[in-house]
Amino acid sequence: MNKFHSIGYILLLNIIATGYGFAQNMGAINAMHNQHTQNFFMQMTQQNAIRATMAKNATSLINRKSNYRVVLTSGVNLVLQSRMEFDKTGKAYLVLEDKSKKKNDSLRTQIILPNMTQSITQLSGNFQDIMIGSPADSCWLFKTMTGPVNAYSFLPETYNLHIGYLKMLQKGNGELVPLNEVNLKTLMADDKPAMYLVEEKKYF
Repeated sequence: MNKFHSIGYILLLNIIATGYGFAQNMGAINAMHNQHTQNFFMQMTQQNAIRATMAKNATSLINRKSNYRVVLTSGVNLVLQSRMEFDKTGKAYLVLEDKSKKKNDSLRTQIILPNMTQSITQLSGNFQDIMIGSPADSCWLFKTMTGPVNAYSFLPETYNLHIGYLKMLQKGNGELVPLNEVNLKTLMADDKPAMYLVEEKKYF
């Protein structure tokens, strides 16, 4: 399936990718998350709100248990199966479980944080590479949209992708900036059709 056909649920995503947009029914997203999406830009003006949103989204967005190959800062490679977990502050982590140890053994589970890794790679069921995540301050960033402006998510999902997943934007090979209205206007300044939609707040 064409990548852009699988992710075009909110108008903003198509603004980012092509400068034009369309909207479709968000049937997979519950009513509470629809309201969250409408308030997204206001919430994202504060870093704490971003992290809180990430923690909340972990329960309402698609966040499957996946296989991951983890490259630690020491160079050690690990393969594990975990969901992308989030603590109360919205910081992401993976759980490494050693099932050879007893359940009451404190060493049975270990927490892996972004700053402990060089990278992580989501793997398929037969352990083929799907998507690479790079460590950031509070999560791993997955490049989920590629276009004139790239978009990065804190969850490795592309199916039914919408604005709730996105955290950072990047124009070309430039620096990554947080997804908010100010940065979106800056990145779209040379695209009049896209700027019109942003200024009219037609994000979805």
